[in-house]
Amino acid sequence: MPEQAQLVIIGSGIVGCAAAYHLVELGWKDIIVVDKGELFENDGSTSHAPGGVVPLSHSKLMTQFGMYTADLIKTLKPFREDRNTCNPVGQLEVAISEERWQDMIRLHGTAKAFGVETHLLSPEESVGLIPVMDSKAFVGSLHIPSGCIVKGADVSGAFARDAQEKAESANSTLRFMSHTAVTETDVKDGKVVGVKTNNPKVPYISCESVLLCANVWSPAMTEQFGVDVPLRAFEHQYSRLEPMDNLSQFDPNNKDHEVVFPTMRELDSGMYYRQHWNSYGLGNYGHTPHMVRAQDLFKDLSANAMYPFTPEDFYGEPWENAVRLFPSIKDKELVEPFNGLMAFSVDGMPIIGETKVKGFWTATASWITHAAGVAKSVSEWMTY
Repeated sequence: MPEQAQLVIIGSGIVGCAAAYHLVELGWKDIIVVDKGELFENDGSTSHAPGGVVPLSHSKLMTQFGMYTADLIKTLKPFREDRNTCNPVGQLEVAISEERWQDMIRLHGTAKAFGVETHLLSPEESVGLIPVMDSKAFVGSLHIPSGCIVKGADVSGAFARDAQEKAESANSTLRFMSHTAVTETDVKDGKVVGVKTNNPKVPYISCESVLLCANVWSPAMTEQFGVDVPLRAFEHQYSRLEPMDNLSQFDPNNKDHEVVFPTMRELDSGMYYRQHWNSYGLGNYGHTPHMVRAQDLFKDLSANAMYPFTPEDFYGEPWENAVRLFPSIKDKELVEPFNGLMAFSVDGMPIIGETKVKGFWTATASWITHAAGVAKSVSEWMTY
């Protein structure tokens, strides 16, 4: 007999697990979450993402998603003892140009309208929060106390754990299945009736609804019934650095030393930075675009969202701007650099809603920052 469920959620990343959490709260009784790899620490971008939750933007909706996500994650119990699931250290937006500084002033005003606490800081005040920066290298910063840094896979696990507890107390059923890739969605008369998988123990799951939370794989999974999910995967560079002498006071074995300074972005260069105990991590968006087709990813079910590092995209202007802001990293080597796949929609917004196939829903093109807000939105839409 095939497995049966009210709903199948595809993807155990942060959006899929947050959706299970919210749907159980809303009374859904029988949910199966499947993932083609391991659960939580899986093949998707949640696992490799550096974990910055950046709640404020010029979009009111995205700010609401971001603030809801940050606030909810901070209430979750830690997923494991040796690591903080959430580090509520705040965020700095740093301006190295006068033009960007004017945008920070405008964003500060926008934040007041959105009800988000922010502070405009001088370079000297900024260095008080991140003392390894050079105050002469930038014009000023915008401090957003609600920002935080999380371990993405642990947030997924915490949502799943709490969702299962909620399901048990409500006499509902919530199951998670690893190594269960959905290879085809079964559609009859324009409506979802089930999914086929590559799991020999669970080759078919009969269901009333499907929620697609597979992000970079999503476009390839909807082509069969003529639905185009308008997002593409692009490579994004990230690397940690060797230990830094001026951060030697932070013990790599102490979970509370992992992130003490706020996460920081410098958008003129498309760079961001976060502490890793006695070192720093650098993310680079300002490089030559490298697009990856979802269809190519879908051909190999063992593929993950981490690609080989391309040093030619990193050494040059991105590295020079990083050294200008953080002089002490000048002679440091990169540690385990990689290009990670991230999902980008055509307008920068998440793709949420029911497709033309009745019962087939999407919650894609979301990053960690907005994940819980996106999950709550689609869950309420599916319920009401």
